[in-house]
Amino acid sequence: MKQYFVVLMFVAALLAAASEALSTVANPKHAQSSVHSTRLNDRLKRNLRTSNEDNTDAEERAILGEKALLTLSKVAEKKSMPTLSQKLKDKAWLVGKRQEHKAWLKAGASPTSKWKEYNWKGISWDELKRDPRYIRYLGFDDVWRKAQEKKGTLHTVDAWIQLMKDEAKKRPAV
Repeated sequence: MKQYFVVLMFVAALLAAASEALSTVANPKHAQSSVHSTRLNDRLKRNLRTSNEDNTDAEERAILGEKALLTLSKVAEKKSMPTLSQKLKDKAWLVGKRQEHKAWLKAGASPTSKWKEYNWKGISWDELKRDPRYIRYLGFDDVWRKAQEKKGTLHTVDAWIQLMKDEAKKRPAV
């Protein structure tokens, strides 16, 4: 019981810090005229450690990231809570995978460029399934496709049908 209390208090402290960091000022003019506005800006920059850097691939916005989840997993493992530890490790892996996919998109990578980068041409399916880079890559093609659809550079089937209907309306009937 004591172990659960310690983990619960640790998670509560992290959530309290995250909710304080995510709270915003209701009236921005009030914040600018306030004596504490510089302290507010400093606190926001502290929660976003890459605020003054050029490369912002690994932005930290007071959200439990991969490293924090792995740390919590180690704490749970030391407190002899193996199922909680494993769940935290799995969640950390998924969070890291999503962050990596976002960084790839931001860098302008595509599934084809990643395929060439990792030199997977001619590799059998069984070998690919054992490659940790491929396991980390899985799902990137869906993320990339959705990003392209959002930009408008790639269209869904419904979008193509609508484009053809619009084009047909523009052309006079012969």
